[in-house]
Amino acid sequence: MSTYSARPGSAAVGVSAQGVLAAVAGAAGLAAAMTVLYRTMAAIMETEGGFVALGGPYEIAHPAPDWAWLVPVAILSLFAFGGLSLWASMRGWGLNPIAYAWSALFLSLGWNFLRLGLIDPPEGQNAAWGWIASGVAFWVMALVPALGPIRRRMAVARYGPDALTAGVRTGPFGLPVRDTSPIFIVVQAAGAALGVAGGLALFSTIAA
Repeated sequence: MSTYSARPGSAAVGVSAQGVLAAVAGAAGLAAAMTVLYRTMAAIMETEGGFVALGGPYEIAHPAPDWAWLVPVAILSLFAFGGLSLWASMRGWGLNPIAYAWSALFLSLGWNFLRLGLIDPPEGQNAAWGWIASGVAFWVMALVPALGPIRRRMAVARYGPDALTAGVRTGPFGLPVRDTSPIFIVVQAAGAALGVAGGLALFSTIAA
């Protein structure tokens, strides 16, 4: 996971309705999907100890709740809206939010493991070392996007400032990355906030 610096002299694209819609939709969709995944994971861990099943010829001690389908839908939505966000950022319609989304996802899911495994275990359960280890692993994974800036600093220390401008500025799959306007960054932030609120409302409505 990496970020990309602007090429000297390049200009941000103009603001358009299509660009604003793509930036808002991508950020809102990512935030909503992560919020729903966080809430469904927490609810299952709190009520069923993290183990549920559906179907089969034998009696199931921990049946999956009716809203368990939210989990695969949220995961698929992460890929869909992540792809939309990548496409929009390559056109200059906002920042590439994938690195931020990666960190936010693993920090939030890791917090579920740490909170319920150590700080506030579900009723009738003691500290769960498996959950604690998973939480620590998830938080370590959340730091992966930080490796990009670290590598760039190491390159500057070894080769000098020219190391940052030596190559062609490209994004994933070698496609060019364009600069963005501050307006797109603002609408992305607004979209993310809207997505969190919408995700919470969606989960509360379906899981009620």
